[in-house]
Amino acid sequence: MKYYRLILGLVAICLLLSMAACGPKEPIIETPAKEMNLSAEDLGSGWKLDAEQNYDEMGAEVKKYFKDGNFRSFSLEEKGMALSQVVCASTVSLVQKAVKEADPMKMFMDGLKQDWPEATTEIVEAPDIGEEPSLGKLSLSMEGGITLNAWVLIFRKANVLALVSLIGAEDFATKELITEYGRKLEAKIQ
Repeated sequence: MKYYRLILGLVAICLLLSMAACGPKEPIIETPAKEMNLSAEDLGSGWKLDAEQNYDEMGAEVKKYFKDGNFRSFSLEEKGMALSQVVCASTVSLVQKAVKEADPMKMFMDGLKQDWPEATTEIVEAPDIGEEPSLGKLSLSMEGGITLNAWVLIFRKANVLALVSLIGAEDFATKELITEYGRKLEAKIQ
């Protein structure tokens, strides 16, 4: 009888140690990307949806890492435009791998720089949104003393990678507004 207790005790200890060694399971968000993405109503009065792209329309680079996605572009008459993208991977580590290998911030900023080669770019201190947030800013001086700003905020929440961008005159496209939209997007990712 004591022999069985000893064996059961050792098995219980081994199970506890193996559970501790494995750590907690990664949280996985299963909500469809389309449901988590920003809408014109989320952005506020006057915004309208210009275009939407679902996962099956996205390129091979996205499909290499992600299993679902949704991209939307919006405009606010005579003010600016906003972009919002949510992509979902099967694991947290796959999102981290995608960010490391594809570097979406660099890709986005390089794309803007190609369109506006005379613009200046900088990585700015990101607000505390999601996990591993990154904030970039592109500024372009135009005729008449107007400065055009393009902001991009990228963050991860569990197995979801989110991007929100805001483009407009510097008095409209501000760090405060991109932060507000980032917080709204983060709140929808569940």
